[in-house]
Amino acid sequence: MARLRNEPAEKVGPGNPPRSTQFRKGQSGNPGGRPKKERDFVKLVEKELDEIVSGTENGKTVNLMKRQLIVKKLVNDAANGNLRAIDRVIALVSASSDEDKMVVIDPAVLASFLRRHGGGSDGEGGAS
Repeated sequence: MARLRNEPAEKVGPGNPPRSTQFRKGQSGNPGGRPKKERDFVKLVEKELDEIVSGTENGKTVNLMKRQLIVKKLVNDAANGNLRAIDRVIALVSASSDEDKMVVIDPAVLASFLRRHGGGSDGEGGAS
């Protein structure tokens, strides 16, 4: 199809892409937008603790996570007699083993429960 003389030619070049490749009106080239920065403090700390750093241990180069280095330092300080470090290690170890502890029950409460639910130790099997 021939172009009319008074119709300007479509200029294509640097900064002027062809109309067929341009975004349509109202359409963005990045509809999802830029990802948001991580704002959760706990996630930021976790990310930093999981970072791997290299160091020397007993003359050898080792790659460890920062959380491992913190634990090593804490335990070594406790072993060297630092009372705060000892207290912290004991608290961490006891907190992690709380799941394994049994619950202490008052004998009077247990006897009352057994009387109400028919589990007395005198051989009676039924409820009253």
